[in-house]
Amino acid sequence: MDAKTPPDAGRMPDEETPGKRFAYEMAFDSRFEGRRWDEVETELRAEYPRWMQQQGLDRGGADWDGVKHAVREAWDSALDVERAKTDPWSGQWDERAPEYRRMWESRYSGSGRRWEDVELGYRYADSMGLDPRYLGRPWDDVAPGLEVEFPTWAASHGYRIGEGENLWERLRDSIRHAWDHVKHRRPS
Repeated sequence: MDAKTPPDAGRMPDEETPGKRFAYEMAFDSRFEGRRWDEVETELRAEYPRWMQQQGLDRGGADWDGVKHAVREAWDSALDVERAKTDPWSGQWDERAPEYRRMWESRYSGSGRRWEDVELGYRYADSMGLDPRYLGRPWDDVAPGLEVEFPTWAASHGYRIGEGENLWERLRDSIRHAWDHVKHRRPS
């Protein structure tokens, strides 16, 4: 299994159960990392029996329907831990979006564009600015990597990219504007 070490490796939540341990491990596995529950539930359901077998655990009564609730709770908790470890000095996107919107309005209010058309770019830069691979680095250094990762990130966050649409090109200026803000806002 290609898994990152969880932030609190060796320390499992109180009252650990196989379902909770499974969710915690899978939340940091590169196949599932950072994805929402509704995106991974089917894959986790298929993975659970294999994982139980690898752990040498008896499946006695531990079918998916019996552990699904515990797995979901632990999944959400693990993702919250991951976000808190990655971004301790800021809140969720909904809390930061107004700051970006004001910044965008002060620069582009007369452009005829709508915030809703560029918000994705600001959200992407904000999110990737927390990634240790990019943290504090200048735009010219990160732009190629951000461009490569953009379609996957957008899809994993529920954004649809139309066939033949180059959303990166359309949002590049917005992403860069936000990137410069993120780079200066974050401690280096």
